[in-house]
Amino acid sequence: MDLESGDPVGGSSIGSGFVVQESGFILTNRHVAAGWRTRYDNYNNLPLPGIIQRCTNNVCKDDKQLVDGNHPLAKTLFKWVPIESKMLGGKPLQGKNAEGRNDYLEITFPRTNLRVPARLARISDTADVALIKVDVPQTLQTVQMDAITSVSAGEPITVMGYPEISPNLFVKVDSQDPLNRKGEIRIIPEPTVTPGNIGKVLNSSANITSDSISVYVSEMGDAYQLTVNATGSGNSGGPVFNDKGRVIGIFTSMIQQKGTTITFAVPIAHGLDIMGIQKAIE
Repeated sequence: MDLESGDPVGGSSIGSGFVVQESGFILTNRHVAAGWRTRYDNYNNLPLPGIIQRCTNNVCKDDKQLVDGNHPLAKTLFKWVPIESKMLGGKPLQGKNAEGRNDYLEITFPRTNLRVPARLARISDTADVALIKVDVPQTLQTVQMDAITSVSAGEPITVMGYPEISPNLFVKVDSQDPLNRKGEIRIIPEPTVTPGNIGKVLNSSANITSDSISVYVSEMGDAYQLTVNATGSGNSGGPVFNDKGRVIGIFTSMIQQKGTTITFAVPIAHGLDIMGIQKAIE
């Protein structure tokens, strides 16, 4: 299957984040700041979906059934990650397969109406973490992070962020510019503070002590399963604090099944990894 080069595939997202350096570096999720590196579960909901082609013996034809999602092969589009595309314009990609970009990336600080342009600084290769940068004239207040203290199930936590389900606050901004007198309605972000607990600690690796076991796999990689209410879409990228007020995780995703919602956070160690330059090997 192929995405024709003339038709972009894109979308938009909102999320949360937190300042980690006074100079304006902010941690958030990779799927918030670099959506082309995350999966699309429902291809039909994508704006500008492009053209899907089915190729047989190097002959590619448009398949409208696939675009409509009614063809059995449409199931193969689930969990599709744009950056992992292997075909473009009917031809196999070589070298670096594909890349994405943000047409714009803006942040708004709590209880303000000023939109500040941001840029993507770093993207984690292994976790749902990204680092963005804003340029502001004053120093910013940062959070304290803790990747050393062990985290156990049952520990109290506090999640902060901007769940989409939470009611918005609006203000009308009157223009004082004689060359542009049009005012504007803007959202004033007010963070939601949600208490909860660590439900489970998931590790991507473990010491195997049985000779009958050769492979250990965590479906979520390194993650904290959270027991919190009133969180979800929009909280992505927000901080998860321990009872000492230090960030131990980054809210990342949720799973809904049979009326139950489970949420997860990425351990803050993955955020610290992309803030510095660490040796891969000695």
